[in-house]
Amino acid sequence: GFRSSDRLELEASGVSSFNIDDLKAGDTVFEISGGSHVLGGIEIANGRFNVSGASSIDLEGYASDISIEASGASHVNLANFSVSNATVTISGASLVTVNASGTIDGNVSGASRLTYLGDPALTIEMSGDSTVDNR
Repeated sequence: GFRSSDRLELEASGVSSFNIDDLKAGDTVFEISGGSHVLGGIEIANGRFNVSGASSIDLEGYASDISIEASGASHVNLANFSVSNATVTISGASLVTVNASGTIDGNVSGASRLTYLGDPALTIEMSGDSTVDNR
């Protein structure tokens, strides 16, 4: 697999698809759009996930802190991706699953759903027929 302590940026757009196998990196940014799909296993310092346009991410592994921005009927499955703290902005009928041990902060709107695992402290603003549930 790929190993680096440097910052890493991954971008997928226009109905792209890629599998990540055993990635270890420093702070990592994922820009996923246009019906693209990303899956695999990663270990990163901190992560930022910007997912839009009916795209999806399904990852396992871990990070310290993450931020997720999901919009436009996107899916972010991080059930098997352990983090300390997560900040989420979820809109436009998107679905996000987070496994956090510390805190989850953010906003869920527009008929979106946040599912969380673990027992984090929650500070979530909800609007527009959205739901938050524990699994």
